[in-house]
Amino acid sequence: MPTTTGNTPRDFREKNRGGNARASKKPAARPRTRARLRPFTVEHFRRWAYGLTLDTGDRWEVEDFQIEIVADLFAGYRELWAIVPEENAKTTLFAGVALYHGEHTVRPWVPVGAASRDQAEILFSQAAGFVQRSRRLQGHFRVYEGYRKIACLRTGGRGIKVMAADANTGDGVIPTLALVDELHRHADLALYRLWKGKLGKRGGQIATFSTAGEPGSPFEEMRETIRNAAVERTRDGCHLRAVGRNLVYHEWQVPSAAQARDLEVVKAANPLRRITVGYLEEKLASETLDFGEDWLRLTCNIPTRKTNVAVPEADWDGLETDERVPEGTPVWAGVDFGWLYDTTAIAPFWPRDPGFRLLADPEILSPPRDGTMLDAEEVKAAFVRVHERNPIEVVVAPNTSPSRM
Repeated sequence: MPTTTGNTPRDFREKNRGGNARASKKPAARPRTRARLRPFTVEHFRRWAYGLTLDTGDRWEVEDFQIEIVADLFAGYRELWAIVPEENAKTTLFAGVALYHGEHTVRPWVPVGAASRDQAEILFSQAAGFVQRSRRLQGHFRVYEGYRKIACLRTGGRGIKVMAADANTGDGVIPTLALVDELHRHADLALYRLWKGKLGKRGGQIATFSTAGEPGSPFEEMRETIRNAAVERTRDGCHLRAVGRNLVYHEWQVPSAAQARDLEVVKAANPLRRITVGYLEEKLASETLDFGEDWLRLTCNIPTRKTNVAVPEADWDGLETDERVPEGTPVWAGVDFGWLYDTTAIAPFWPRDPGFRLLADPEILSPPRDGTMLDAEEVKAAFVRVHERNPIEVVVAPNTSPSRM
Protein backbone atom coordinates (compact mmCIF):
# COMPACT_ATOMS: atom_id res chain seq x y z
CA MET A 1 0.00 0.00 0.00
CA PRO A 2 1.20 3.55 -0.58
CA THR A 3 2.92 5.09 2.43
CA THR A 4 3.03 8.68 3.52
CA THR A 5 6.41 10.32 4.07
CA GLY A 6 7.29 13.66 5.51
CA ASN A 7 8.67 14.86 2.20
CA THR A 8 5.78 17.00 1.03
CA PRO A 9 6.45 19.59 -1.71
CA ARG A 10 6.68 22.23 1.01
CA ASP A 11 9.23 20.09 2.99
CA PHE A 12 11.30 19.66 -0.16
CA ARG A 13 11.40 23.41 -0.80
CA GLU A 14 12.39 24.13 2.82
CA LYS A 15 15.26 21.59 2.75
CA ASN A 16 16.74 23.02 -0.43
CA ARG A 17 16.26 26.72 0.23
CA GLY A 18 19.69 28.30 -0.23
CA GLY A 19 21.50 25.01 0.32
CA ASN A 20 21.18 23.37 -3.07
CA ALA A 21 22.13 25.75 -5.82
CA ARG A 22 21.27 23.29 -8.51
CA ALA A 23 17.79 22.76 -7.14
CA SER A 24 17.20 26.48 -6.64
CA LYS A 25 17.88 27.14 -10.33
CA LYS A 26 15.39 24.57 -11.53
CA PRO A 27 12.78 26.26 -13.76
CA ALA A 28 9.43 26.80 -12.11
CA ALA A 29 6.67 24.53 -13.36
CA ARG A 30 4.41 26.13 -15.97
CA PRO A 31 0.92 26.93 -14.75
CA ARG A 32 -1.62 24.34 -15.79
CA THR A 33 -3.49 25.45 -18.92
CA ARG A 34 -7.15 24.84 -19.67
CA ALA A 35 -7.97 21.62 -21.48
CA ARG A 36 -7.74 21.92 -25.22
CA LEU A 37 -11.18 21.67 -26.81
CA ARG A 38 -12.07 20.47 -30.28
CA PRO A 39 -13.66 22.95 -32.72
CA PHE A 40 -17.30 22.48 -33.63
CA THR A 41 -18.25 21.36 -30.16
CA VAL A 42 -20.58 23.28 -27.85
CA GLU A 43 -17.87 23.78 -25.23
CA HIS A 44 -15.38 25.11 -27.76
CA PHE A 45 -17.93 27.48 -29.30
CA ARG A 46 -19.03 28.82 -25.93
CA ARG A 47 -15.41 29.54 -24.92
CA TRP A 48 -14.62 31.05 -28.34
CA ALA A 49 -17.69 33.32 -28.20
CA TYR A 50 -16.70 34.63 -24.77
CA GLY A 51 -13.66 36.19 -26.44
CA LEU A 52 -15.93 38.39 -28.60
CA THR A 53 -17.17 41.85 -27.63
CA LEU A 54 -20.79 42.88 -28.15
CA ASP A 55 -21.78 46.39 -29.20
CA THR A 56 -22.65 47.01 -25.53
CA GLY A 57 -18.98 46.50 -24.64
CA ASP A 58 -19.75 43.26 -22.80
CA ARG A 59 -18.32 39.85 -23.56
CA TRP A 60 -20.63 37.58 -25.49
CA GLU A 61 -22.07 34.95 -23.17
CA VAL A 62 -24.00 32.57 -25.41
CA GLU A 63 -27.37 31.66 -23.91
CA ASP A 64 -28.73 28.14 -23.50
CA PHE A 65 -31.38 28.43 -26.22
CA GLN A 66 -28.71 29.61 -28.65
CA ILE A 67 -26.56 26.64 -27.71
CA GLU A 68 -29.48 24.32 -28.56
CA ILE A 69 -29.50 25.73 -32.08
CA VAL A 70 -25.72 25.66 -32.48
CA ALA A 71 -25.49 22.09 -31.15
CA ASP A 72 -27.74 20.85 -33.95
CA LEU A 73 -25.71 22.73 -36.53
CA PHE A 74 -22.53 21.10 -35.21
CA ALA A 75 -24.31 17.72 -35.23
CA GLY A 76 -24.16 17.93 -39.02
CA TYR A 77 -27.76 18.40 -40.12
CA ARG A 78 -27.71 19.67 -43.67
CA GLU A 79 -30.61 22.10 -43.12
CA LEU A 80 -31.37 24.10 -39.97
CA TRP A 81 -34.40 26.33 -39.40
CA ALA A 82 -34.65 28.65 -36.39
CA ILE A 83 -37.96 30.51 -36.05
CA VAL A 84 -37.71 32.93 -33.14
CA PRO A 85 -39.55 36.21 -32.34
CA GLU A 86 -37.83 39.51 -33.02
CA GLU A 87 -35.33 40.97 -30.53
CA ASN A 88 -34.04 37.53 -29.49
CA ALA A 89 -30.56 38.11 -30.98
CA LYS A 90 -31.01 35.84 -34.01
CA THR A 91 -28.75 38.02 -36.15
CA THR A 92 -26.08 38.27 -33.46
CA LEU A 93 -26.05 34.48 -33.09
CA PHE A 94 -25.68 33.75 -36.78
CA ALA A 95 -23.14 36.53 -37.31
CA GLY A 96 -21.06 34.79 -34.65
CA VAL A 97 -21.67 31.39 -36.23
CA ALA A 98 -20.48 32.74 -39.60
CA LEU A 99 -17.22 33.97 -38.06
CA TYR A 100 -16.70 30.78 -36.09
CA HIS A 101 -17.23 28.71 -39.22
CA GLY A 102 -14.85 30.97 -41.15
CA GLU A 103 -12.12 30.63 -38.54
CA HIS A 104 -12.30 26.84 -38.24
CA THR A 105 -13.13 25.66 -41.77
CA VAL A 106 -10.60 25.17 -44.55
CA ARG A 107 -11.39 27.56 -47.43
CA PRO A 108 -14.81 28.62 -46.09
CA TRP A 109 -17.50 30.06 -48.34
CA VAL A 110 -20.37 31.66 -46.36
CA PRO A 111 -22.89 33.50 -48.57
CA VAL A 112 -25.49 35.58 -46.74
CA GLY A 113 -28.82 36.24 -48.46
CA ALA A 114 -32.01 38.04 -47.48
CA ALA A 115 -35.11 39.46 -49.14
CA SER A 116 -33.15 42.63 -49.80
CA ARG A 117 -29.44 43.35 -49.82
CA ASP A 118 -29.93 45.97 -47.12
CA GLN A 119 -31.49 43.33 -44.87
CA ALA A 120 -28.56 40.94 -45.41
CA GLU A 121 -26.15 43.75 -44.54
CA ILE A 122 -27.53 43.77 -40.99
CA LEU A 123 -25.90 40.39 -40.38
CA PHE A 124 -22.77 41.56 -42.20
CA SER A 125 -22.60 44.64 -39.95
CA GLN A 126 -22.97 42.48 -36.84
CA ALA A 127 -20.15 40.20 -37.96
CA ALA A 128 -17.95 43.15 -38.97
CA GLY A 129 -18.61 44.75 -35.58
CA PHE A 130 -17.45 41.62 -33.81
CA VAL A 131 -14.19 41.74 -35.78
CA GLN A 132 -13.61 45.43 -35.13
CA ARG A 133 -14.36 45.24 -31.39
CA SER A 134 -12.70 41.88 -30.59
CA ARG A 135 -8.91 41.92 -30.51
CA ARG A 136 -8.57 38.17 -30.84
CA LEU A 137 -10.40 38.21 -34.20
CA GLN A 138 -8.41 40.97 -35.85
CA GLY A 139 -5.58 38.73 -36.97
CA HIS A 140 -8.02 36.22 -38.38
CA PHE A 141 -10.33 38.42 -40.47
CA ARG A 142 -10.31 41.54 -42.61
CA VAL A 143 -13.47 43.53 -43.26
CA TYR A 144 -14.09 45.01 -46.71
CA GLU A 145 -17.04 47.35 -46.18
CA GLY A 146 -17.37 48.36 -49.82
CA TYR A 147 -17.52 44.77 -51.02
CA ARG A 148 -19.73 43.64 -48.12
CA LYS A 149 -17.19 40.92 -47.51
CA ILE A 150 -15.15 39.55 -44.61
CA ALA A 151 -11.98 37.72 -45.66
CA CYS A 152 -10.77 34.78 -43.58
CA LEU A 153 -7.01 35.44 -43.43
CA ARG A 154 -5.87 32.13 -41.98
CA THR A 155 -8.25 29.70 -43.63
CA GLY A 156 -8.55 31.29 -47.09
CA GLY A 157 -11.56 30.63 -49.27
CA ARG A 158 -14.21 33.12 -50.32
CA GLY A 159 -14.96 34.14 -46.73
CA ILE A 160 -18.27 35.72 -45.68
CA LYS A 161 -20.11 37.77 -48.27
CA VAL A 162 -23.50 39.41 -48.70
CA MET A 163 -25.14 38.21 -51.91
CA ALA A 164 -27.97 39.65 -53.98
CA ALA A 165 -31.32 38.25 -52.93
CA ASP A 166 -32.41 37.38 -56.46
CA ALA A 167 -31.95 33.68 -57.16
CA ASN A 168 -31.02 34.55 -60.74
CA THR A 169 -27.87 36.27 -59.48
CA GLY A 170 -27.22 33.86 -56.59
CA ASP A 171 -25.87 31.09 -58.81
CA GLY A 172 -22.22 30.09 -58.83
CA VAL A 173 -22.19 29.69 -55.04
CA ILE A 174 -20.59 26.55 -53.57
CA PRO A 175 -21.21 27.14 -49.87
CA THR A 176 -19.67 25.47 -46.88
CA LEU A 177 -22.33 27.27 -44.83
CA ALA A 178 -25.15 29.28 -46.45
CA LEU A 179 -27.17 31.70 -44.31
CA VAL A 180 -30.61 32.94 -45.39
CA ASP A 181 -31.96 35.77 -43.24
CA GLU A 182 -35.69 36.42 -42.57
CA LEU A 183 -36.97 33.90 -45.09
CA HIS A 184 -40.56 34.97 -44.40
CA ARG A 185 -39.85 38.24 -46.24
CA HIS A 186 -38.78 36.50 -49.45
CA ALA A 187 -41.30 36.44 -52.29
CA ASP A 188 -40.63 32.71 -52.64
CA LEU A 189 -38.13 30.06 -51.58
CA ALA A 190 -36.10 30.22 -54.80
CA LEU A 191 -32.84 31.45 -53.25
CA TYR A 192 -33.04 28.93 -50.42
CA ARG A 193 -33.70 26.08 -52.84
CA LEU A 194 -30.88 27.23 -55.12
CA TRP A 195 -28.26 27.30 -52.38
CA LYS A 196 -29.53 24.07 -50.85
CA GLY A 197 -28.92 22.40 -54.20
CA LYS A 198 -25.26 23.45 -54.09
CA LEU A 199 -24.46 21.92 -50.68
CA GLY A 200 -23.36 18.50 -51.95
CA LYS A 201 -20.30 19.85 -53.74
CA ARG A 202 -18.46 20.54 -50.47
CA GLY A 203 -20.68 18.83 -47.93
CA GLY A 204 -22.04 22.19 -46.84
CA GLN A 205 -24.95 23.25 -44.65
CA ILE A 206 -27.69 25.85 -44.92
CA ALA A 207 -29.38 27.69 -42.05
CA THR A 208 -32.30 30.08 -42.11
CA PHE A 209 -33.51 32.20 -39.21
CA SER A 210 -36.74 34.15 -39.23
CA THR A 211 -39.93 35.16 -37.47
CA ALA A 212 -43.42 34.02 -38.46
CA GLY A 213 -44.85 35.17 -41.79
CA GLU A 214 -48.22 35.53 -43.46
CA PRO A 215 -50.63 32.57 -43.49
CA GLY A 216 -50.68 30.83 -46.86
CA SER A 217 -47.29 32.20 -47.94
CA PRO A 218 -44.69 29.78 -49.39
CA PHE A 219 -42.66 30.21 -46.20
CA GLU A 220 -45.54 29.28 -43.89
CA GLU A 221 -46.57 26.37 -46.11
CA MET A 222 -43.01 25.03 -45.90
CA ARG A 223 -43.02 25.39 -42.11
CA GLU A 224 -46.20 23.34 -41.98
CA THR A 225 -44.69 20.70 -44.27
CA ILE A 226 -41.57 20.45 -42.08
CA ARG A 227 -43.59 20.01 -38.90
CA ASN A 228 -45.90 17.41 -40.44
CA ALA A 229 -43.07 15.41 -42.02
CA ALA A 230 -40.90 15.33 -38.89
CA VAL A 231 -39.92 11.90 -37.64
CA GLU A 232 -39.18 13.26 -34.16
CA ARG A 233 -40.87 16.09 -32.28
CA THR A 234 -39.99 17.40 -28.84
CA ARG A 235 -41.97 20.20 -27.21
CA ASP A 236 -40.87 22.05 -24.09
CA GLY A 237 -43.41 24.77 -23.34
CA CYS A 238 -43.26 27.23 -26.25
CA HIS A 239 -40.23 25.55 -27.84
CA LEU A 240 -40.70 22.92 -30.54
CA ARG A 241 -37.78 20.92 -31.90
CA ALA A 242 -38.65 18.80 -34.94
CA VAL A 243 -36.24 16.53 -36.79
CA GLY A 244 -36.67 15.35 -40.36
CA ARG A 245 -34.43 13.66 -42.87
CA ASN A 246 -31.20 15.65 -42.51
CA LEU A 247 -33.14 18.70 -41.32
CA VAL A 248 -33.68 20.11 -37.83
CA TYR A 249 -36.26 22.74 -36.97
CA HIS A 250 -36.43 24.99 -33.87
CA GLU A 251 -39.45 27.17 -33.14
CA TRP A 252 -40.28 29.40 -30.18
CA GLN A 253 -43.93 30.45 -30.47
CA VAL A 254 -46.97 31.32 -28.34
CA PRO A 255 -49.25 28.30 -28.94
CA SER A 256 -52.37 30.29 -29.84
CA ALA A 257 -53.68 33.82 -30.22
CA ALA A 258 -55.90 33.20 -27.19
CA GLN A 259 -52.73 33.14 -25.05
CA ALA A 260 -51.19 36.21 -26.65
CA ARG A 261 -52.01 38.39 -23.61
CA ASP A 262 -50.63 35.93 -21.08
CA LEU A 263 -47.27 37.60 -20.58
CA GLU A 264 -45.75 34.58 -18.84
CA VAL A 265 -46.49 32.50 -21.95
CA VAL A 266 -45.21 35.26 -24.23
CA LYS A 267 -42.01 35.42 -22.19
CA ALA A 268 -41.58 31.64 -22.63
CA ALA A 269 -41.71 32.21 -26.39
CA ASN A 270 -39.02 34.90 -26.10
CA PRO A 271 -36.06 33.00 -24.61
CA LEU A 272 -33.47 35.81 -24.52
CA ARG A 273 -32.70 36.69 -20.89
CA ARG A 274 -33.01 40.44 -21.28
CA ILE A 275 -36.61 40.14 -22.53
CA THR A 276 -38.58 40.17 -19.29
CA VAL A 277 -42.27 40.13 -18.44
CA GLY A 278 -41.94 43.79 -17.45
CA TYR A 279 -40.43 44.67 -20.82
CA LEU A 280 -43.22 42.82 -22.64
CA GLU A 281 -45.87 44.54 -20.54
CA GLU A 282 -44.46 47.93 -21.49
CA LYS A 283 -44.31 46.95 -25.16
CA LEU A 284 -47.92 45.74 -25.19
CA ALA A 285 -49.11 49.00 -23.60
CA SER A 286 -47.52 51.19 -26.30
CA GLU A 287 -50.00 53.49 -28.07
CA THR A 288 -48.28 52.89 -31.42
CA LEU A 289 -48.36 49.08 -31.20
CA ASP A 290 -49.97 47.28 -34.13
CA PHE A 291 -51.40 44.27 -32.32
CA GLY A 292 -51.47 42.01 -35.37
CA GLU A 293 -48.07 42.85 -36.86
CA ASP A 294 -45.99 44.00 -33.88
CA TRP A 295 -47.40 41.73 -31.21
CA LEU A 296 -48.98 38.59 -32.68
CA ARG A 297 -46.45 38.07 -35.46
CA LEU A 298 -43.19 39.67 -34.36
CA THR A 299 -43.44 39.13 -30.58
CA CYS A 300 -45.60 36.00 -30.25
CA ASN A 301 -44.31 34.46 -33.50
CA ILE A 302 -47.85 33.64 -34.65
CA PRO A 303 -48.41 33.75 -38.44
CA THR A 304 -50.58 36.80 -39.11
CA ARG A 305 -51.99 38.22 -42.29
CA LYS A 306 -50.65 41.68 -42.99
CA THR A 307 -53.22 44.44 -43.01
CA ASN A 308 -51.21 47.42 -44.17
CA VAL A 309 -49.13 46.45 -47.18
CA ALA A 310 -51.63 45.67 -49.93
CA VAL A 311 -50.08 48.57 -51.87
CA PRO A 312 -46.43 49.53 -51.22
CA GLU A 313 -45.86 52.94 -49.67
CA ALA A 314 -43.90 54.12 -52.70
CA ASP A 315 -46.91 53.42 -54.94
CA TRP A 316 -49.22 55.29 -52.60
CA ASP A 317 -46.86 58.28 -52.56
CA GLY A 318 -46.87 58.36 -56.36
CA LEU A 319 -50.68 58.57 -56.42
CA GLU A 320 -50.96 61.50 -54.00
CA THR A 321 -52.99 64.48 -55.19
CA ASP A 322 -54.33 67.75 -53.76
CA GLU A 323 -57.75 67.06 -55.26
CA ARG A 324 -60.53 66.25 -52.75
CA VAL A 325 -63.92 64.62 -53.13
CA PRO A 326 -66.44 67.52 -53.19
CA GLU A 327 -68.77 67.55 -50.20
CA GLY A 328 -72.22 66.19 -51.07
CA THR A 329 -70.87 64.08 -53.94
CA PRO A 330 -72.18 60.47 -53.79
CA VAL A 331 -69.45 57.89 -53.10
CA TRP A 332 -68.88 54.18 -52.88
CA ALA A 333 -67.29 52.71 -49.75
CA GLY A 334 -64.87 49.81 -49.51
CA VAL A 335 -65.22 48.21 -46.09
CA ASP A 336 -63.12 45.66 -44.21
CA PHE A 337 -64.47 44.56 -40.84
CA GLY A 338 -62.30 43.59 -37.90
CA TRP A 339 -63.96 42.92 -34.59
CA LEU A 340 -61.43 41.39 -32.20
CA TYR A 341 -57.82 42.05 -33.27
CA ASP A 342 -57.80 43.70 -36.70
CA THR A 343 -59.19 47.16 -37.36
CA THR A 344 -62.40 48.02 -39.19
CA ALA A 345 -61.84 50.35 -42.14
CA ILE A 346 -64.42 52.34 -44.13
CA ALA A 347 -62.72 53.82 -47.20
CA PRO A 348 -65.00 56.06 -49.30
CA PHE A 349 -64.06 56.69 -52.92
CA TRP A 350 -65.50 58.71 -55.80
CA PRO A 351 -65.91 56.79 -59.08
CA ARG A 352 -65.92 59.95 -61.17
CA ASP A 353 -65.61 58.00 -64.41
CA PRO A 354 -64.70 54.40 -65.41
CA GLY A 355 -60.95 55.16 -65.40
CA PHE A 356 -60.76 57.35 -62.30
CA ARG A 357 -61.14 56.70 -58.57
CA LEU A 358 -60.45 59.32 -55.91
CA LEU A 359 -60.10 58.12 -52.31
CA ALA A 360 -61.47 60.24 -49.46
CA ASP A 361 -60.28 60.16 -45.84
CA PRO A 362 -61.12 56.75 -44.31
CA GLU A 363 -62.66 55.89 -40.97
CA ILE A 364 -60.40 53.48 -39.04
CA LEU A 365 -61.81 51.81 -35.92
CA SER A 366 -59.63 49.80 -33.52
CA PRO A 367 -61.18 47.13 -31.28
CA PRO A 368 -60.48 47.25 -27.52
CA ARG A 369 -58.00 44.32 -27.82
CA ASP A 370 -58.78 43.25 -24.31
CA GLY A 371 -60.69 40.15 -25.31
CA THR A 372 -63.94 42.02 -26.11
CA MET A 373 -65.26 42.86 -29.56
CA LEU A 374 -65.60 46.22 -31.26
CA ASP A 375 -69.02 47.74 -30.50
CA ALA A 376 -71.26 47.58 -33.57
CA GLU A 377 -72.70 50.98 -32.63
CA GLU A 378 -69.24 52.53 -33.21
CA VAL A 379 -69.20 51.05 -36.70
CA LYS A 380 -72.71 52.39 -37.36
CA ALA A 381 -71.69 55.86 -36.18
CA ALA A 382 -68.68 55.82 -38.52
CA PHE A 383 -70.92 54.99 -41.47
CA VAL A 384 -73.20 57.88 -40.49
CA ARG A 385 -70.25 60.33 -40.37
CA VAL A 386 -69.17 59.37 -43.89
CA HIS A 387 -72.73 59.36 -45.22
CA GLU A 388 -73.53 62.83 -43.86
CA ARG A 389 -70.63 64.37 -45.79
CA ASN A 390 -70.81 62.21 -48.91
CA PRO A 391 -73.92 60.03 -49.41
CA ILE A 392 -72.88 56.36 -49.69
CA GLU A 393 -74.47 54.74 -52.72
CA VAL A 394 -72.67 51.36 -52.72
CA VAL A 395 -70.79 49.38 -50.07
CA VAL A 396 -68.24 46.79 -51.17
CA ALA A 397 -67.00 44.37 -48.49
CA PRO A 398 -65.10 41.05 -48.58
CA ASN A 399 -67.16 37.93 -49.25
CA THR A 400 -70.29 39.95 -49.99
CA SER A 401 -71.98 41.22 -53.11
CA PRO A 402 -72.16 44.99 -53.69
CA SER A 403 -75.29 46.36 -52.04
CA ARG A 404 -77.01 49.71 -52.51
CA MET A 405 -77.69 51.88 -49.48
